[in-house]
Amino acid sequence: MNNYDNNRTARVLSINKDGLHLSVLEREYFITHEWAPFFIDAKVCDVFDVKLLGRSGIRWEKLDVDLEIESLDHPERYPHTVKDPSVTQSPYGL
Repeated sequence: MNNYDNNRTARVLSINKDGLHLSVLEREYFITHEWAPFFIDAKVCDVFDVKLLGRSGIRWEKLDVDLEIESLDHPERYPHTVKDPSVTQSPYGL
């Protein structure tokens, strides 16, 4: 059974050059690649494989991406920082 059949509460509706169209809990969102750059080089099948986490979050397991639904409603409150495991940051911000 695919994601569309067993998880209708969170699904990617389409992907284009500017971002992805997403439906979560019967609300639709458009996520730009500028706001969420981790989808740009992802496999299409991995982008479509989204799961609802309770009623407050969504997860792309294979991409190791979690988003709070509130961040889709109020993106200005959630500046993104992409963590690169190959870069070690000083605890002092240096």
